[in-house]
Amino acid sequence: DGTAAVTVGGDVIISGGILNLKWLAGVATMTVAGDYTQTGGTFNIHSHTAATSDTCKVTVNGDFSQTSGTFNFDNAAGTGMAEHTLTLNGANFTIGGTASITHANNLTTNYIFGQMYFNRSGTTVYSRTASTHTIQHVKQTIQAWTTVDASSSANGFQMTSIASGAAATHTTLTVNGTIDMGDKILSSRQQA
Repeated sequence: DGTAAVTVGGDVIISGGILNLKWLAGVATMTVAGDYTQTGGTFNIHSHTAATSDTCKVTVNGDFSQTSGTFNFDNAAGTGMAEHTLTLNGANFTIGGTASITHANNLTTNYIFGQMYFNRSGTTVYSRTASTHTIQHVKQTIQAWTTVDASSSANGFQMTSIASGAAATHTTLTVNGTIDMGDKILSSRQQA
């Protein structure tokens, strides 16, 4: 419990084990000056199964790469809790393998999400190298000053699918900037 402000002057590299930013209550921020690379293990922004109303935020200023393991916004499922954020400022976003970016509310009717922001002033190259990587219960926003270039992504651009007819809930990709798909597919993850 309590407030946490973590600054990593270099890279974050996770190949196994569990890294938790926040256990239970209190605001937490983590700023990574370099790259985030995950080839295994689990990163939890909020790791306790009890809900918190305190938002936790992760900012990666370098490249983001995840080819195995789990990036988990929250281990708590439910409603009335904070939506934790991942802000991506890097030039490259690479996902693949059997990795997942997820939230404990996945496959529920609880409409609290992980929030991922493409925030680079310029272009972020998006590369989904395997169709087995999943993004689950996470809303993605491309900021007005950002171009996401997925035109060379082997498996297009994936967004979360939600079983809801309400536009505020169902919209899991917001494009305020530009998304360049070329001839690639924009797809949503199957619910089951």
